[in-house]
Amino acid sequence: MIICNGVSYSSLTECLEIQKGITSFVGGGGKSTIIKKISEEIKNSVIVTTTTHIYAPKLYYNNVDDAKNAIKSEHIITVGNNCGNNKLEMAIEPYVLESIADFILVEADGSRRLPLKIPATNEPVIPRGNKKTVLICGIDALNNRIIDICHRAEETAKFLNKDIYEKVDIIDIAKILNFAYSNIDCAVINKVDNDIDYNNALKISEYVNKKLVICGGLNI
Repeated sequence: MIICNGVSYSSLTECLEIQKGITSFVGGGGKSTIIKKISEEIKNSVIVTTTTHIYAPKLYYNNVDDAKNAIKSEHIITVGNNCGNNKLEMAIEPYVLESIADFILVEADGSRRLPLKIPATNEPVIPRGNKKTVLICGIDALNNRIIDICHRAEETAKFLNKDIYEKVDIIDIAKILNFAYSNIDCAVINKVDNDIDYNNALKISEYVNKKLVICGGLNI
Protein backbone atom coordinates (compact mmCIF):
# COMPACT_ATOMS: atom_id res chain seq x y z
CA MET A 1 0.00 0.00 0.00
CA ILE A 2 1.33 3.39 -1.07
CA ILE A 3 -1.14 6.28 -0.75
CA CYS A 4 -0.77 10.05 -0.95
CA ASN A 5 -3.69 12.49 -0.78
CA GLY A 6 -6.14 9.65 -1.34
CA VAL A 7 -4.38 8.44 -4.50
CA SER A 8 -2.89 4.93 -4.64
CA TYR A 9 0.50 4.37 -6.24
CA SER A 10 2.30 1.21 -7.28
CA SER A 11 5.71 2.82 -6.87
CA LEU A 12 7.33 4.71 -3.99
CA THR A 13 9.71 6.24 -6.50
CA GLU A 14 6.82 7.81 -8.39
CA CYS A 15 4.89 8.81 -5.27
CA LEU A 16 7.90 10.48 -3.63
CA GLU A 17 9.04 11.93 -6.97
CA ILE A 18 12.56 10.59 -6.57
CA GLN A 19 14.81 12.16 -9.20
CA LYS A 20 18.33 11.43 -10.38
CA GLY A 21 21.01 12.58 -7.98
CA ILE A 22 21.19 12.40 -4.18
CA THR A 23 18.16 11.67 -2.00
CA SER A 24 18.54 11.49 1.79
CA PHE A 25 16.34 9.53 4.18
CA VAL A 26 16.02 10.63 7.80
CA GLY A 27 13.90 9.95 10.88
CA GLY A 28 12.77 6.74 12.55
CA GLY A 29 12.99 3.05 11.76
CA GLY A 30 12.15 1.82 8.29
CA LYS A 31 14.67 3.86 6.32
CA SER A 32 16.58 0.82 5.07
CA THR A 33 13.37 -0.89 3.94
CA ILE A 34 12.18 2.22 2.11
CA ILE A 35 15.58 2.65 0.44
CA LYS A 36 15.63 -0.99 -0.64
CA LYS A 37 12.14 -0.74 -2.10
CA ILE A 38 13.01 2.39 -4.08
CA SER A 39 16.33 0.97 -5.31
CA GLU A 40 14.53 -2.11 -6.64
CA GLU A 41 11.92 0.02 -8.42
CA ILE A 42 14.47 2.17 -10.23
CA LYS A 43 15.64 0.80 -13.56
CA ASN A 44 18.75 2.99 -13.76
CA SER A 45 21.97 2.56 -11.80
CA VAL A 46 21.63 3.01 -8.01
CA ILE A 47 24.17 3.40 -5.21
CA VAL A 48 23.00 2.93 -1.62
CA THR A 49 25.24 4.58 0.96
CA THR A 50 25.22 6.41 4.29
CA THR A 51 26.54 9.47 6.06
CA THR A 52 26.00 7.70 9.41
CA HIS A 53 25.78 3.91 9.59
CA ILE A 54 23.91 1.15 7.78
CA TYR A 55 23.86 -2.61 8.11
CA ALA A 56 26.38 -4.23 5.81
CA PRO A 57 25.10 -6.42 2.97
CA LYS A 58 27.13 -9.43 1.88
CA LEU A 59 28.72 -7.42 -0.92
CA TYR A 60 29.75 -3.77 -0.77
CA TYR A 61 32.47 -1.48 -2.13
CA ASN A 62 34.66 1.09 -0.42
CA ASN A 63 36.51 2.83 -3.24
CA VAL A 64 35.63 4.62 -6.45
CA ASP A 65 37.35 2.23 -8.87
CA ASP A 66 35.65 -0.88 -7.49
CA ALA A 67 32.29 0.89 -7.43
CA LYS A 68 32.71 1.99 -11.06
CA ASN A 69 33.49 -1.54 -12.17
CA ALA A 70 30.67 -3.09 -10.15
CA ILE A 71 27.96 -0.74 -11.42
CA LYS A 72 28.66 -1.90 -14.98
CA SER A 73 27.18 -5.32 -14.21
CA GLU A 74 24.99 -4.66 -11.15
CA HIS A 75 22.31 -2.02 -11.29
CA ILE A 76 22.28 -1.64 -7.46
CA ILE A 77 25.42 -1.52 -5.30
CA THR A 78 26.21 -0.48 -1.73
CA VAL A 79 29.18 1.73 -0.88
CA GLY A 80 30.69 2.03 2.60
CA ASN A 81 33.51 1.15 4.97
CA ASN A 82 33.22 -1.74 7.41
CA CYS A 83 33.20 -0.22 10.91
CA GLY A 84 32.45 -3.41 12.86
CA ASN A 85 29.30 -4.98 14.27
CA ASN A 86 28.13 -5.79 10.73
CA LYS A 87 27.79 -2.08 9.94
CA LEU A 88 29.11 0.29 7.32
CA GLU A 89 30.06 3.95 7.62
CA MET A 90 30.62 6.46 4.84
CA ALA A 91 33.53 5.57 2.55
CA ILE A 92 33.05 8.11 -0.24
CA GLU A 93 31.20 11.44 -0.18
CA PRO A 94 27.85 10.94 -1.93
CA TYR A 95 28.43 13.83 -4.36
CA VAL A 96 31.49 11.95 -5.69
CA LEU A 97 29.29 8.92 -6.36
CA GLU A 98 27.06 10.97 -8.68
CA SER A 99 29.69 10.48 -11.39
CA ILE A 100 29.24 6.71 -11.05
CA ALA A 101 25.48 6.10 -10.79
CA ASP A 102 22.25 7.89 -11.69
CA PHE A 103 20.60 7.65 -8.27
CA ILE A 104 22.34 7.98 -4.89
CA LEU A 105 20.14 6.91 -1.95
CA VAL A 106 21.59 7.98 1.40
CA GLU A 107 20.66 6.86 4.89
CA ALA A 108 21.48 10.12 6.65
CA ASP A 109 20.17 9.60 10.17
CA GLY A 110 20.36 6.92 12.85
CA SER A 111 17.42 5.68 14.91
CA ARG A 112 18.53 2.36 16.39
CA ARG A 113 15.60 0.79 14.53
CA LEU A 114 13.05 2.64 16.66
CA PRO A 115 10.03 4.15 14.88
CA LEU A 116 10.36 7.74 16.08
CA LYS A 117 13.15 10.16 16.99
CA ILE A 118 14.15 13.74 17.63
CA PRO A 119 17.47 14.65 16.01
CA ALA A 120 20.49 15.87 17.95
CA THR A 121 21.96 19.25 17.06
CA ASN A 122 24.43 17.56 14.69
CA GLU A 123 21.75 15.44 13.00
CA PRO A 124 20.78 14.56 10.37
CA VAL A 125 23.97 14.41 8.31
CA ILE A 126 22.71 15.72 4.98
CA PRO A 127 25.35 15.33 2.24
CA ARG A 128 26.62 18.00 -0.11
CA GLY A 129 24.57 18.14 -3.30
CA ASN A 130 21.45 16.64 -1.73
CA LYS A 131 18.33 17.14 -3.88
CA LYS A 132 15.55 15.76 -1.67
CA THR A 133 15.08 14.79 1.98
CA VAL A 134 12.46 12.23 3.03
CA LEU A 135 11.41 11.99 6.69
CA ILE A 136 10.21 8.57 7.88
CA CYS A 137 8.32 7.47 10.97
CA GLY A 138 6.63 4.22 11.95
CA ILE A 139 2.92 4.07 12.80
CA ASP A 140 3.90 1.51 15.47
CA ALA A 141 5.02 4.47 17.61
CA LEU A 142 1.38 5.44 18.14
CA ASN A 143 -0.09 4.73 21.60
CA ASN A 144 3.22 3.46 22.93
CA ARG A 145 5.45 5.01 25.60
CA ILE A 146 8.11 7.47 24.52
CA ILE A 147 10.79 5.55 26.40
CA ASP A 148 9.93 2.35 24.50
CA ILE A 149 9.67 3.59 20.93
CA CYS A 150 11.70 6.79 20.58
CA HIS A 151 15.39 7.14 19.85
CA ARG A 152 16.67 9.95 22.10
CA ALA A 153 13.65 9.48 24.36
CA GLU A 154 14.45 12.28 26.80
CA GLU A 155 14.84 14.81 23.99
CA THR A 156 11.63 13.55 22.40
CA ALA A 157 9.74 13.93 25.67
CA LYS A 158 11.04 17.48 26.07
CA PHE A 159 10.07 18.34 22.49
CA LEU A 160 6.55 17.00 23.08
CA ASN A 161 6.28 18.52 26.57
CA LYS A 162 5.66 15.07 28.02
CA ASP A 163 7.22 12.58 30.41
CA ILE A 164 9.20 9.70 28.90
CA TYR A 165 6.64 7.25 30.33
CA GLU A 166 3.71 8.92 28.58
CA LYS A 167 2.34 7.54 25.33
CA VAL A 168 2.72 9.06 21.89
CA ASP A 169 -0.54 10.24 20.33
CA ILE A 170 -1.65 11.42 16.89
CA ILE A 171 -0.83 15.07 17.57
CA ASP A 172 2.64 14.12 18.84
CA ILE A 173 3.53 12.30 15.63
CA ALA A 174 2.21 15.18 13.53
CA LYS A 175 4.26 17.64 15.58
CA ILE A 176 7.44 15.64 15.00
CA LEU A 177 6.74 15.38 11.26
CA ASN A 178 6.05 19.12 11.06
CA PHE A 179 8.68 20.64 13.30
CA ALA A 180 11.42 18.24 14.47
CA TYR A 181 13.45 18.49 11.24
CA SER A 182 14.12 21.38 8.87
CA ASN A 183 14.22 21.33 5.06
CA ILE A 184 12.05 18.23 4.68
CA ASP A 185 10.53 17.72 1.22
CA CYS A 186 8.09 14.95 2.13
CA ALA A 187 7.28 12.50 4.92
CA VAL A 188 6.37 8.82 5.07
CA ILE A 189 4.31 7.05 7.69
CA ASN A 190 5.59 3.50 7.39
CA LYS A 191 4.43 0.04 8.59
CA VAL A 192 0.75 0.78 7.93
CA ASP A 193 -0.33 -2.83 7.60
CA ASN A 194 -4.02 -2.93 8.60
CA ASP A 195 -7.20 -0.84 8.61
CA ILE A 196 -6.63 0.48 12.13
CA ASP A 197 -3.14 1.68 11.20
CA TYR A 198 -4.47 3.26 8.02
CA ASN A 199 -7.24 5.15 9.78
CA ASN A 200 -4.76 6.41 12.37
CA ALA A 201 -2.36 7.49 9.62
CA LEU A 202 -5.20 9.42 7.97
CA LYS A 203 -5.89 11.20 11.26
CA ILE A 204 -2.21 12.14 11.54
CA SER A 205 -2.23 13.43 7.96
CA GLU A 206 -4.92 15.99 8.86
CA TYR A 207 -2.35 17.79 11.03
CA VAL A 208 0.73 17.47 8.80
CA ASN A 209 1.77 20.51 6.76
CA LYS A 210 3.84 18.76 4.09
CA LYS A 211 3.41 16.05 1.48
CA LEU A 212 2.69 12.83 3.37
CA VAL A 213 2.83 9.28 2.05
CA ILE A 214 1.13 6.40 3.85
CA CYS A 215 3.01 3.19 3.24
CA GLY A 216 2.65 -0.43 4.31
CA GLY A 217 2.93 -4.06 3.28
CA LEU A 218 6.21 -3.62 1.41
CA ASN A 219 7.17 -7.28 2.02
CA ILE A 220 10.83 -6.89 1.08
